[in-house]
Amino acid sequence: MRTPQIRPFTRALVAVATATALATSLAATPAATAAEAATCSAEQQISSVQAANFVWNIRESYVNYITGPIARGSLTGEGDITVTGERKDTKIEYRATKAELDGSKLQLTVDGAIHALGHKQADSEDWILDTKLSNLRLTIDGANAALVADVASRPMEDTHTASPVEQRKAVTLVTWTMDRPTIDGEQFTINSTGAGALTEEGRFAFGNFYKAGDEMAPLAVAAVLHKTCPAPEQPEQPDTPETPEQPTNPSQPSNPEQPAATPQLAYSAPQLTADGTHVVTVTGTGFTKEVLASRPPLAGKNAGLYIAFGRFADEWKPSAGAGRDARPTADVKWAVHQEDMQLVGGAARGAVELTPAGTFTAQLQVSKEAADKLADSGNYGIYTYAGGGAVEPSWEMAIPLQFVDATPETPAQPEQPQNQPETSDNSGNTSADKQESSSNGYAAILGVLGLAGVGALLVWIISQTPFAAQILNNLPPLPGLPR
Repeated sequence: MRTPQIRPFTRALVAVATATALATSLAATPAATAAEAATCSAEQQISSVQAANFVWNIRESYVNYITGPIARGSLTGEGDITVTGERKDTKIEYRATKAELDGSKLQLTVDGAIHALGHKQADSEDWILDTKLSNLRLTIDGANAALVADVASRPMEDTHTASPVEQRKAVTLVTWTMDRPTIDGEQFTINSTGAGALTEEGRFAFGNFYKAGDEMAPLAVAAVLHKTCPAPEQPEQPDTPETPEQPTNPSQPSNPEQPAATPQLAYSAPQLTADGTHVVTVTGTGFTKEVLASRPPLAGKNAGLYIAFGRFADEWKPSAGAGRDARPTADVKWAVHQEDMQLVGGAARGAVELTPAGTFTAQLQVSKEAADKLADSGNYGIYTYAGGGAVEPSWEMAIPLQFVDATPETPAQPEQPQNQPETSDNSGNTSADKQESSSNGYAAILGVLGLAGVGALLVWIISQTPFAAQILNNLPPLPGLPR
């Protein structure tokens, strides 16, 4: 089969003399006037692209899967890329931000992105199938065309696990063989001869669902060209004598650059016991670096950071390739810029403010029991790392936590016995009554005997004890006391 060439198309474009409107999707541009056209020959005219776009619908089966009842996802365009229609009627149009024509080579650059999401993970905002194509460049060189893009894609392991997002630059996705162009005034179109072919490196952008060489959607390109005559050469001007340089003041030393802020964490908490739930306040400073999220709802915006409590594995950091299973979180907050807090669900869904100065304050519910339910092993702690699928090693920090057993209660001391209970005799008199009666009786006796009688009584009592007689015999006589 004869290979179509694009050079005859180029010569035909140069000979175009009138302008017509392209499709409504292309901006109309004024054509050169007859006076302008007469100033140079057709061979001397210079052609430039005034506006261009192309249509490429990826692959029908892929679009049906993403937006259908299985993946339940979406296909959206950003910037100069628009997506219209549904399922098999989906149309994806790419408006060129920059167009360059050099002989038989046409290059179109698109400022925007196309984002495919499918299989939303039940316990997070992540999508298991997540692919974003941006910075697209279409090159048509002779009969060959190729589409190149930057790719951010989450390799699909299964329909339950969201793997980390991988990014690759300048990936050649698809190639086509192009047909001859159609010329209509300054408007031209050029289409592929059939389906495109997926490249080996392009498989990564579509979850490795397809093999290299599998058919992709055909390509259709439309553009409006504008022709001008080269500017007449200007006569050379005589050289102007150079002005001697004036001495300048010595430059002042510039202020030394301030070192970038270093992220730091601090926390305050009561003693953490193994039972119950504790409120731990975490503060952060120095989180000023511009880190961009790679997935919704903050794709392309500042990613913020997660502040999480859990029982993480020894190797837990996203920058080291650790997956979500290494980071089971019992409680988590997402520090984002104030204008983005509602995008992540607001304070009710754990959003806290990351200030322009790079500071935040978050309160976590810390429960050993909750962490143990999510992991049988690992390290209790407070962890921070970039949100929204981003990876930033300097934000990956950990504060180890330790739990102590609850203090056992001191057993109560038995009550000391109070005064002995009173007893009573058969007459109904208590021991207290008897004691009071005895006291009253002793007082009455002493009153009757007087001092002399008391002395005599004491002598009699002593005389009844051993050696009493000997003691009494050795005492001097006391007045009023018989011996």
